Amino acid sequence: MVTSFVVGDTWSFVGNVQITDGTTGMPVDLTGFTIRSQMFTFTGKLVDTFIVDWIDVASGTFSHKVGSTAQWTPGDKVFNLVFSSPNGEVISTDTQTIKLVARTTA
Repeated sequence: MVTSFVVGDTWSFVGNVQITDGTTGMPVDLTGFTIRSQMFTFTGKLVDTFIVDWIDVASGTFSHKVGSTAQWTPGDKVFNLVFSSPNGEVISTDTQTIKLVARTTA
């Protein structure tokens, strides 16, 4: 499923994540983990870097936003989230496709 987003709108979302230990099946304590996220074209050109911050690390709640989307151009783009643990382990979410569309109302 491809989600649409209007260029120029405010990109500010709250998400929740739970990472499970592959050996024990237990939730991983996310304390000390960092999150980063970027959007790219399908050809690999960087569109933007998101600001991703923990709201409540104990519950896995984070914010995902960017200052302005006015400079984005319409078309299909991709992004994901990358979580890095204090010991250097890197865990990426599935890549998401988003269709950026031009504003139709001034």
